[in-house]
Amino acid sequence: MNIVPQAKNVVRIEAMVSPADVEDIYPAGRVQVVFVVDPQQMLPPVSGRVTRLSCQQAIVDGENREFVELEIEVPLDNITLVSERASGEIESIRTLVTFPRGRKIVLGQVT
Repeated sequence: MNIVPQAKNVVRIEAMVSPADVEDIYPAGRVQVVFVVDPQQMLPPVSGRVTRLSCQQAIVDGENREFVELEIEVPLDNITLVSERASGEIESIRTLVTFPRGRKIVLGQVT
């Protein structure tokens, strides 16, 4: 998972996920994003939007595997509000994404 600041006042979250995790997700769909700093500190949810879904295949350990590249954009203002609420220095962060029908997936960890 990557969290990438963009020039247009948004932060883009990029991740590779299982096709089963995004079977009812579509581009332009709204999502709720929660940044998890540590098990005791989940920051308030912020709204985001799915900007890209791209099916891919790769050879992993000699096997052909499918995955989906998922891209979500979150307005930078939302990220600023969240970071102001974080207590202490943030060393690593996980991202929990909730999709409209209630499906939740945890995206990797960024340090």
